[in-house]
Amino acid sequence: MMGGGPEQASFTLITDPGADQPEAEANIQSTLDAYFEEHPDIGEFRLEAGGGMMGSETIDVQLDALDENNLGEANDTLTEAFADLDEVARVESDFEAEQPSLEIVPLEEEIAQYGMTVSEAMGMIASHTTDFPIAEVTIDDTELNVHMDSASAVETVEDIEQLELFGIPLTDIAEVNRVNIAPSVTTIDSIRTVTIAVTPQNTDNVGATTTALTQAINDTSLPEGVQTEMAGVAEEIDTTFEQLALAMVAAILLIYVILVWLLKSLIQPLILLVAIPFGATGMIWALLLTGTPLGATTLVGMLMLIGIVVTNSIVLMDLINQYRRRDATLDQAIIAGAQNRVRPIIMTAAATIGAMIPPALGLAGQSSFVSAPMSIAVIGGLIASTLITLVIVPVLYRMTEGTAETINERQGKREAAAR
Repeated sequence: MMGGGPEQASFTLITDPGADQPEAEANIQSTLDAYFEEHPDIGEFRLEAGGGMMGSETIDVQLDALDENNLGEANDTLTEAFADLDEVARVESDFEAEQPSLEIVPLEEEIAQYGMTVSEAMGMIASHTTDFPIAEVTIDDTELNVHMDSASAVETVEDIEQLELFGIPLTDIAEVNRVNIAPSVTTIDSIRTVTIAVTPQNTDNVGATTTALTQAINDTSLPEGVQTEMAGVAEEIDTTFEQLALAMVAAILLIYVILVWLLKSLIQPLILLVAIPFGATGMIWALLLTGTPLGATTLVGMLMLIGIVVTNSIVLMDLINQYRRRDATLDQAIIAGAQNRVRPIIMTAAATIGAMIPPALGLAGQSSFVSAPMSIAVIGGLIASTLITLVIVPVLYRMTEGTAETINERQGKREAAAR
């Protein structure tokens, strides 16, 4: 698909469902680089990859300052520093320096002497200096604008200063000043702001690029009064991480409340939740071994792990409690429960891991960029948490319940002695 304007063209390339997206992007990039190096005078190109989870594809660094010169100096310094980073593919800035311009200031008293209002005078000035449509016509089902031009061309500053409006010299009713004005200005809270958009070299590891940009900002001496702030995809990632972290905390608290109600104990639910940190440790080890960056999809996998890990622990602890209610001793209940639940727990974990292996290997097609990191996180966390469930949970159960039994026995002996 192709589109664009008079001086530009845009192409949309759709790859095959089973294509390696990073490799395809790299091949397109290298091909275009080689072509534009051979033809440096034909223009420039911009390669934008689609399919990202975030709304933005760039890491934006926002600069704000009260002084225009300091802002321009900081923009040039950081743009050059960012372009030298290996993690950066492209750097763009929306900063536009001040350019020579003309400012026409109406003189109210002089305008009134000619029997006109300021708005009428400005309309006359606009009609002689601006090409604007006055009507629309339709020819062969095509709508066309009708423009009215001034009889005398206005091309230079002298033409403006010598302009006559229906016999009235422009300089009699207005001042013409030469000023320097930026073509476009972006402000946030009434402060001039510049945005430097940085495209990461590797869109799968935005965190590394963000770290490199932050380090470059810290190593750069910026003019006084210039402040920087991360935005774009970096800001979106931070927001996503915060929301997922809150979701995890809420899930853990909800699970704890439900377990307290089911187990009628405040201590036993804590034993079950101990497996969650070990599951997170296994997830991190899996990400390190496979070179997978920590992202939103891996945190979604961790959110899934919370429920899976606790479920395996509940299965074990519930059986131990059943044996104890049948008058089995604490050690007998733990040994019998672990022996009878080791096979179901391992089978459940193995089945889940087996289901996660194909997407972890990237066999899910175009959705692999989402499913692969999540599957790797679940596999690593499930392996670690399963081992912990079978070892640590019975040990902690023995420690807490054994201590409780000892305390109850001593209290019973004291009550018997008191009688």
